[in-house]
Amino acid sequence: IEEHTLLSSALIELANVEEKLEQTINDHSLKEYTVISELIKEYISLLEMVQLAFQERIKIHQQWLQAEDTLRKKREAKIKLEQTPKGADKLPQVEMEINEWDGKVIRGKDDFERITNSIKQEIEVFEQARIDDFKKAFDMYLKQFLEQQEKILEIWESYLPEANKINL
Repeated sequence: IEEHTLLSSALIELANVEEKLEQTINDHSLKEYTVISELIKEYISLLEMVQLAFQERIKIHQQWLQAEDTLRKKREAKIKLEQTPKGADKLPQVEMEINEWDGKVIRGKDDFERITNSIKQEIEVFEQARIDDFKKAFDMYLKQFLEQQEKILEIWESYLPEANKINL
């Protein structure tokens, strides 16, 4: 190195180039992490909302099934009352309860179908948004990757004159 000062300065400059390359790569890694982590955070939030919607759907379905079960029991009770002579005075009350529970079953079914259709529509919107988000994220990644490669090229091109000075 003492005999070849040009080689010495070229090696020092090469060390500087390596530091610049490391910084460029670290910056790019941080940008990648930011893009990916933001996308993941958004999807975690969306999945939590989907989970809540499905829990509500399950709750409505259970209520509907319970209403159907209660209606079935009321109808069985009515049949038993019709078969006994003492049950005739209770029939109007039981029929009124059957009508009430029949309405609850219909409302439960309608609510279940409504929430099911709503979830299907939201999933379709989510799917399209997911595709768009991934396209944007991928485009951003490619753009940042290209910028990183251009910086790396500039760093190496700035070193080229120093390397060309070496005469061994």
